[in-house]
Amino acid sequence: MYLDPGIGNLEARFSRAVQNYYGQASKPNFQNLDDMQSLAQNIERETGAKPAFVYISFLPDLSQCTNLGSSEQCSGKQETDNLEIIAVTAKGNPIRKVLYNVTRQEVLQVAKAFRSTVTDRDSNDYLKPGQQLYQWFVAPMEAEFQQREINNLLFMMDSGLRSLPLSALYDGKGFLVERYSVGMTPSLSLMDTRYRDIKGTKLFAMGASQFTDQPALPAVPVELSLISQEWQNGQVALNDQFTIANLMEQRSRNAFGILHLATHGEFRPGQPQQSYIQFWNSKLKLNQIRDLKLHDPPLELLVLSACRMAIGDDEAELGFAGLATQAGVKSALASLWYVDDEGTLALMTEVYRQLEQPQVKIKAEALRQSQMALIRGDVRINQGTLHTPVFDKPIPLPPNVGQGVDRTFKHPYYWAAFTLVGNPW
Repeated sequence: MYLDPGIGNLEARFSRAVQNYYGQASKPNFQNLDDMQSLAQNIERETGAKPAFVYISFLPDLSQCTNLGSSEQCSGKQETDNLEIIAVTAKGNPIRKVLYNVTRQEVLQVAKAFRSTVTDRDSNDYLKPGQQLYQWFVAPMEAEFQQREINNLLFMMDSGLRSLPLSALYDGKGFLVERYSVGMTPSLSLMDTRYRDIKGTKLFAMGASQFTDQPALPAVPVELSLISQEWQNGQVALNDQFTIANLMEQRSRNAFGILHLATHGEFRPGQPQQSYIQFWNSKLKLNQIRDLKLHDPPLELLVLSACRMAIGDDEAELGFAGLATQAGVKSALASLWYVDDEGTLALMTEVYRQLEQPQVKIKAEALRQSQMALIRGDVRINQGTLHTPVFDKPIPLPPNVGQGVDRTFKHPYYWAAFTLVGNPW
């Protein structure tokens, strides 16, 4: 079966954008509709998840093209471009909706408002733009999703939308993540689609609590300690052991499948070398991440627990969205904005607990259940201790972490930043 021209064009355009940003020369193997549906069927058979591959993009406004008098002038981005949503599922025809009354300009304005308000933990101003985006992106598909029993959404987003915390889209009663597990990838063509259950996989957890030119992360020692206790096959490197050389040495010795980096990361405007991951004594530029050889053999999961992205910048978005592809890993879990130390600690300890649950078969569901635990208030700080379902007893926190204030982490500021990029399964 031939690939629908609309989907084929999106796969090519989205793939090309990331490859151009990272300077990748290889040509991806574009999948046809049969391949996509076969992938969805395989995932359902192996995991029980029922995915939909959702493309959010913009179509040229043909009336404007006519007015311009030249079809060539319509090939670039126009503020009047219409919103288009396409979804591919395991069975049935692709679902396609064009919202002719919704323009690129409107969507990007609301997206910017949502992205800026959701990070204010003392405000609920994010609800209005979050609900509007839900009405545009998800509501037109929802009846079909229910009919096809979809429970996992993998989004491929157009320019200007790749920094959205999609799990926090709001339907008026609850968040998107309360109904679906969610992931994001630049395109299916650039993704390592193979599934493997990562339970029992070796983990290497690294990080630093202090830096010479960056804010301290005082909860990192606790974060690494709890993760290594929770994950039986875990190894830890803290502070002066947190070097690129040590990582590469350990990688050559041990075929660990999960790499957890508790450190600062910045996705900035400009070329990949402007963005970086901070190690103890040096910065790893984004264009150097391939040198870590995480692709040989492919790492199952790369976690960056304290990074952030420049808002509204296409290049920063491409750096983030293409992280798994550039690193050569199957999946990356990273934050869109810097979440405070206690919130990161709360979510990360829960993620690893969920990954080990027998009923949790995919990474996106582990993240979903972790985010739900924060929404419900199951994970909280009380009287200087961390209360979490992970451990039977509260975990005492260091004097400079979580002292003096009892807190829950229900606001999406704490949990919606964490985004699964690449293969969500």
